[in-house]
Amino acid sequence: MTIIRIRQSVTSIFAKITRESEELYKIHLTCSLDCTRYLISQGIAFRGHDERSTSLNKGNFREIMDWVKSYDEKVRDTFDRGQNNFTMTFSDIQKELAMCCAHEVTKVIMEELGDRQFFVLIDESRDISVKEQMAVMLRLRFLNEKGKVVERIIALHHVKYTTSEAQKDALYGILDRHILSISRIRGQGYDGASNMRGEFNGLQRKILDENPYAFYVHFYAHHLQLVVVSVATSCSSIHDFFEYISLIMWFSVLEVLSIVYGDGRGQSQAAVLNMDEEILIRGRSRREGRIVTNLHHYCAEIFYVVIDKICVEMDHRFSEGSNVVFGCFSCLDPKNSFFKFDVDKLARLANIYHAEFSDDDRGTIREQLETYVHQVKRHASFTSCEDVQILAMKMVQTEKHLIFPLVYKLIELALILPVFDNIR
Repeated sequence: MTIIRIRQSVTSIFAKITRESEELYKIHLTCSLDCTRYLISQGIAFRGHDERSTSLNKGNFREIMDWVKSYDEKVRDTFDRGQNNFTMTFSDIQKELAMCCAHEVTKVIMEELGDRQFFVLIDESRDISVKEQMAVMLRLRFLNEKGKVVERIIALHHVKYTTSEAQKDALYGILDRHILSISRIRGQGYDGASNMRGEFNGLQRKILDENPYAFYVHFYAHHLQLVVVSVATSCSSIHDFFEYISLIMWFSVLEVLSIVYGDGRGQSQAAVLNMDEEILIRGRSRREGRIVTNLHHYCAEIFYVVIDKICVEMDHRFSEGSNVVFGCFSCLDPKNSFFKFDVDKLARLANIYHAEFSDDDRGTIREQLETYVHQVKRHASFTSCEDVQILAMKMVQTEKHLIFPLVYKLIELALILPVFDNIR
């Protein structure tokens, strides 16, 4: 009997120790995880240069842990009792906690994405160690179940080589890891790196060869800026104009130009300029140069040069295919009571996105578009919409996305691409 009592005592003691250790472990883990979530949500670095207990600055993770212990007696007591066991503060634990949070966030993103199509953005940069890294932001630019555009970053991948083939392998590897098919990509955007934006040899060309609906999109504002820079340097007179005008004078120049424009055909100095007057071509002496009229100078040497350069640069930087798609999508703009709404152009999108619409869809989309715009023009809540994003959300709220699924599909395709971000 004595032996049995001893065994029962030992068993109860071990059970008590196990329960106590488990409780200590849970408190340690909860505190460490809370600190991890806070640092991640604020985008703050974890590690410090010296994480020893005697350090004056042990890094953000350990410092915030100490701060929690300073005001939470239960946590402080738990850490004091646990000493060096299960403190959940070591560097490997910090990394593991961060990875666990990343996996949970990615899981939520994938559930939110579902089987929807998305826009992919790939950016290339160098970190502090001068190692090339590719950040694939599956800007999983997609419409969620509420009709709202959301953008999510799901991966940061290091690559040894920055060739388009290496970039493609990295992208496909990430897509495979998250069970995302390349056929679901409905747009792609990159930074200005030449190996990415090259029309034939770049990554975007390789993806387009496999998925013709993954339209390449680069921000129009940036393209227009490049056009302006190129045009400004094509003509010495225009180049000098911007070269000599400092930022301080810029607003004054705008004010003067607005006054000249407001005067219209008034008798200003510009209006009475004698266009038949002969002048010397700038940069040449009268002996070696030739004389031209003001009309020839301003038309042939400035106006025509600028117009030609604008046409060349616009054709070079804006592909015809993308312009057609964006032009059609712009007809969805609800401003001014759907003033731009064009059934013919919108119906054309069903042919461009051939895989998205069946033969029956292409046969009925025109009728659905006409019925839709006829209905919404009678509702103030729709005609007052300022952009397509609000329009999509209102369609979901009123369940019109179920009544007009083809119209909503066009809106979804438009918002997946940063089209209205560009053309606005």
